Amino acid sequence: AQAGGHDAWAAVRDPFWLFAALNLGVVLCSRASGTLLVMLGPALRRRVRRELFAWLQLHSQRYFLSNFAGSLANRIAEVSMGVAQVIWTVLFDFWPLAISFGVSQVLLAQVNPRLALVLGAWIVVYVLVSFLLARRCRRYARDYAAARSAVSGTIVDSVSNIMTAKLFARRDFERRYLDDYLEVEVARARSTFWFMEGIRWFQFLSALVLMLGVIGYALKLFGAGAMSAGQFAMAASLSLLLIEQARGLSRRFLEFFEFLGNINDGVGMIVRPHEVVDQPGAAPLAVTRGEIRFEHVDFAYNAERPVFRDLNLVFAPGERVGLVGYSGSGKSTLVNLVLRLFEPQSGRILTDSQEVRGVTQERLRAAVAMIPQDPLLFHRS
Repeated sequence: AQAGGHDAWAAVRDPFWLFAALNLGVVLCSRASGTLLVMLGPALRRRVRRELFAWLQLHSQRYFLSNFAGSLANRIAEVSMGVAQVIWTVLFDFWPLAISFGVSQVLLAQVNPRLALVLGAWIVVYVLVSFLLARRCRRYARDYAAARSAVSGTIVDSVSNIMTAKLFARRDFERRYLDDYLEVEVARARSTFWFMEGIRWFQFLSALVLMLGVIGYALKLFGAGAMSAGQFAMAASLSLLLIEQARGLSRRFLEFFEFLGNINDGVGMIVRPHEVVDQPGAAPLAVTRGEIRFEHVDFAYNAERPVFRDLNLVFAPGERVGLVGYSGSGKSTLVNLVLRLFEPQSGRILTDSQEVRGVTQERLRAAVAMIPQDPLLFHRS
């Protein structure tokens, strides 16, 4: 018995140590990936949010008037999470599955090359079809992300103006207004999830057919004596493992393109060309006297309804000027043009003979003391 045990250990000693080394490698690599996630994940999301916020700040006033503040904030959050999830999916899902698939295929080829060839060809076709179907999910995910951002923007907009809603007894109206956006979100969600569910039906049914086919083929080889019991067990186990890996990979494709859809929605909304930009070589504003001059200025929010046409106006240094007019006549617009929150379609605006387009926006606005008509408070001390 001792001799038999010694012989058995001698036979399995090298595979045993190889098995131990491989499992130790799995532990070390998995924990190394976990360390990378901890170290790089939050920093990556921080960088994406910072860069998107910095780009967002440079948009014109027209851009912010045309978009919900809450919607923009939600898009920044979704893009930062989406970028991180895409990178993690590629590094920690696609690559490990590809390596595992390659090793399993080599081992299966040593047992039965024909079975390995048939299974490998099926998996390539299966993964390719799943990839092509999952690509279409990006459009659904983008629309769904836009609907979610619109809901967030509506809620933030209503909460920011909750006092007005209370004073005018419009709380019920605000709830009904939100319901319209919620209905759109639900419809987009169902479209997205039904499409993904259809792909999963294809994946699960295809995997089921292949599992039955592979096991049936292996049983046929075993019954014909072309495969030993150990080879049959190994071939069946590896085949089922490969099929499950292929199914897992196709599920990752769905998640991957869903993340890409979220990124596309956010980036498409935020990363747009800036309407008001500093000219190359823009100089700081040098205020000496404080004269403001409008020369042949044309401006319109909408081309069909001009606000100013060939406006010529001079504010002398030290002069006190009152602008009087009905709501919408252009009083705030005049001040916004001085601050270069909007660009006139033609003409020039000068401060102490310096055209405001030729100076930096930050220094221009830093030189103007302004009390806005709407008191606004940040949520901070």
